[in-house]
Amino acid sequence: MSIDRQLTSKIALLCQMATLIGLAQGAAGYHFLKKTFKSKTSPSSSHSFAPTLWSGISILKPMHGLEPMLKEALTCFFRLNYPKFELIFGFQNPKDPAIALVEALQKEYPHVSSRIIIGQYDNSVNRKIANLANMLPAAQHNYYVFSDSDIHVRPDYLNHIAQTLQRPQVGVVTTLYGGYPASSTRVREFGAAAINHIFLPGVALSRALGREDCLGATIALHKQTLHQIGGIESLRQHVADDALIGKKILALGLHIAVAPTPTWTTVGEKKWRDLFSHELRWGRTIRSIFPAGFAASVLQMPLFWASLAVLLQPKKAKSWLFFLAAYGLRYKVNQKINSLFAIPERHAVVHTLLRDVFSVGNVIISFCGTKVSWRGQTVTINNDKRVFRDLKHRKSGN
Repeated sequence: MSIDRQLTSKIALLCQMATLIGLAQGAAGYHFLKKTFKSKTSPSSSHSFAPTLWSGISILKPMHGLEPMLKEALTCFFRLNYPKFELIFGFQNPKDPAIALVEALQKEYPHVSSRIIIGQYDNSVNRKIANLANMLPAAQHNYYVFSDSDIHVRPDYLNHIAQTLQRPQVGVVTTLYGGYPASSTRVREFGAAAINHIFLPGVALSRALGREDCLGATIALHKQTLHQIGGIESLRQHVADDALIGKKILALGLHIAVAPTPTWTTVGEKKWRDLFSHELRWGRTIRSIFPAGFAASVLQMPLFWASLAVLLQPKKAKSWLFFLAAYGLRYKVNQKINSLFAIPERHAVVHTLLRDVFSVGNVIISFCGTKVSWRGQTVTINNDKRVFRDLKHRKSGN
């Protein structure tokens, strides 16, 4: 056997080992997801809860235009069965077409306390945080829930949030979320697969290993806790506001708890270009915060490594058998996660392989630049220290 052939064989073996690591991570992630939720769930399913005299909660929703499934997402919150809550919808454009939708829902659910706040546009890097800053003065309760406009929840969502907030030493409560395709198009299902089959089991596994991350689908905390971490104004120049909130909470010696209720984010991109842009922004944001961990995330895509092993040894039957076995196991775990979160996926057979391959490519590209497109603006994502120095410089210059 030549030296080149020996080297190729060793590299192929390493790829197969990486495949096994990825398969094990996915299976373990599914196990911990199932353990967290314990039963099959869906955006419309409900569990009975006995109302208690829990504190009132203000739900703040930053809004930005009409999005796919926006009515369905907002309706979930009007149908919450928590005894005392209010909905606050924030807009930065008085001509935003979503205002009419919210007004229609207010008429449909007049018993739900809800308000529309139209604030002034500013040049903050994080327009979502600027929007929240406009809404906060209108909040009447001491507990806040920050929730994106595209999030879907069950009727008992706030009950779980409130219960989890009462745990000792909990500073903020967040939720795990799946990706729900707005329709069965390939691009939307492909985008949802990245969340459901890579991100979601990865986060579940990291939680089981002791890591605590704050996820943007739900950020629930007390008014005083928000003040302790510097208030909403301290987040204006950060794209990854959820991660920064988590860091500040942990710095106070408090914990980030996960409420045992699932949430879903709408995957509504119509074009592949829009999906790739979204995933690149997501990738570069995570890379700026956890570069080593993000690089290591390539091990969560086992079929990329199994495919590479086949390319290195295309004439070996064992390589193909290993690939087919890996594909079958990956497909099975993915379908179990889809079932647990009630996620429809018509193109799973093709996406099972292509999703892993493309995600590795996205990780690589994410390390090759810092600029991303986010809701009509181009921003540069740096690490927290660089942003803090920029803010300090601006303040001293005033």
